[in-house]
Amino acid sequence: MEPLSPQPWDGASQSPERFLRSLFDRISYLLVPPQVKVAPYEDADGVKAKALRFPLPAGLATPVPMARLREIAMLRQDVLHAIGWRQTEETDDLLPDFLRLASGTPREVADFASRWGPLWLCAAHTNCALAGDGLGAACVWSPLEPIAAWRREAQAADAVLEIGSRLNVEAVPYEVWQRLDMDREQFERMKLEGDRRQQAHLLAGLVQARLDGPWRPRVCLSSSIGNDAGDAVSTMLVLDTGLGFRSAVWHQIAQLLCRLDEVYICDGCSRPYQRGIRKPRPDQDNFCSDCRKDGKAAKRLWAVRNREKMKEKALIYQEELCDTA
Repeated sequence: MEPLSPQPWDGASQSPERFLRSLFDRISYLLVPPQVKVAPYEDADGVKAKALRFPLPAGLATPVPMARLREIAMLRQDVLHAIGWRQTEETDDLLPDFLRLASGTPREVADFASRWGPLWLCAAHTNCALAGDGLGAACVWSPLEPIAAWRREAQAADAVLEIGSRLNVEAVPYEVWQRLDMDREQFERMKLEGDRRQQAHLLAGLVQARLDGPWRPRVCLSSSIGNDAGDAVSTMLVLDTGLGFRSAVWHQIAQLLCRLDEVYICDGCSRPYQRGIRKPRPDQDNFCSDCRKDGKAAKRLWAVRNREKMKEKALIYQEELCDTA
C-alpha cells in the first residue's frame, strides 16, 4: 500500500490556531528584530559558513544566559524595544512558512527571521532536555545563529510530519529517519526496522525532546472579570509556548500528530490541510479546497511534471547520441 503524504492540520475549515483556541487560549511570545543580517560564520571545526546576526543592546555580554534572556524579554521589554525589537503573538501560517526553510537560501531564512524572530536555540547543548545540569540552568543564547541550524530544524520538522504520516500505513525505512540525524547503528540497535510500534514510541519521544527545553510550553489557569459589576468570572486554560516561534512550531506539530489520519499536504500549494471529503486515492494527487476551486492547481502541477519529463527525455536522447558517436 502506498504511504500517504506528509501531513499537518485543518486548512479546509479552520486554521490550526483557531482549532487550538477552541480548546483553550494560547500565548506565543514572539520577539521580532528591527533587522536581520546574513554574516560570515566559522563553526567549532573551523568551517566557514553563513549565519544570521541579530542586534542586541550595547554592553550586553554574549552568549546570553537563558535566565537573563528571559528576564530581558519578559520583564524588561523596554531594553529590546529601545533598539527596535517588537512583540507579536500572530502565528498564522507559521508552520508552512517554517517547513519551506528545509531547503531555504540564506536570504529566505533571513526573511523568515525578520517576520518571526530568532530560533533562540541554546548554544551550549544540542538537546537541552538531555543536559545533566537541568533544563535551562546552563543554557545560553548567541545572537549569531548558523543558517545550517535553521535548515536542520526545518528538515527535522518536515521529517517528523512525513514519518508520522507514513506510520499510519507502514513502518518507515531508515532513509527517512536519517533526516533526524539518526545513524544506521542506532537504528539497528533500537530494533526499529519494520516495527511500527517502536517507531511510533520513538517519534513521540523525539518531539517531546524538542518541547522539553528552556522555553517548554506550559499550561496555566487564568481568570478575569469584566468591567461591569454583574459580570461573571471568566476562567480558562492558557497554553504559554514561551519565547520565540520554535516552541509554537513544535507544539503545532505535536498536536497535528494526533490528527494525521484526517490531514494531508496539498500537491498544489504544499500547505497542510484537513479533508472534509473522502480520502484521496494513493495513486492520485490531492488538493485543498482553495486549489480545487478552478482546477488551475492540477493543470499547473501537470505542466511542471510534463516539463520535467521533457527534460529527462532530452537528457536520455543526448546520452544515446554520445553512446553512438
